[in-house]
Amino acid sequence: MRGMFDNKLIESDEHLGIKIREKRKEMLDRAMEFGIESDETLTVSQELDLLINQSLHKQIKYRMM
Repeated sequence: MRGMFDNKLIESDEHLGIKIREKRKEMLDRAMEFGIESDETLTVSQELDLLINQSLHKQIKYRMM
């Protein structure tokens, strides 16, 4: 059963990984421009946290299959 979904999960994980890298860069850019404790930086940091949590949740779910 796991084999059927491997390609779809890999594509999804790769896309999520790209989104995480892009969001991390955006956060660093905001920190450089507005400061590390600015609302702009903290908002993007929280968005990054959500993406990372999604990735971890998918990894755990995949391992339990």
